[in-house]
Amino acid sequence: PALQRPGELVCGTVEIRSVFPDVQLLKGRMCGVVAGDFAEALGVLTKPTVDLATKVLLSFEHASPVAPESAVAVYGFLQEQGADWSMLRDSPCVVVEQGQAAVMPSEVVWEDP
Repeated sequence: PALQRPGELVCGTVEIRSVFPDVQLLKGRMCGVVAGDFAEALGVLTKPTVDLATKVLLSFEHASPVAPESAVAVYGFLQEQGADWSMLRDSPCVVVEQGQAAVMPSEVVWEDP
C-alpha cells in the first residue's frame, strides 16, 4: 500500500459510511489502524467533508469502481452541504456505469425515477 497523509485517510465511522456506503468509493483511503480520538488527533477524517466527496468523484475520471447507485449518496451529501459545484461542473464526475470513466455533467440527462 502507498503511504498517505493522515488528512487523505478516513475511518469507517457511521458518518463516513452514510455518505460513502460502498467501500470501493474510498478505496486506498480507508484506515483501520487507528480510530476515535487518536485518529482525529492525527488528522484522519472521521466525518465526511465536501473536499473528500469532491476528490472521490473526481477520482472516477478514468474508471468508476462503483455503479451509479453507490454514488448517489455522495451527490446528495454535496447538495445538502451547499457545495460549490463549479469544480465538478467542468470535470468528469458523473458515474454512469461501473468500470467506465465518469462523464461530464453536461453529457448526461437527469431523470426523476
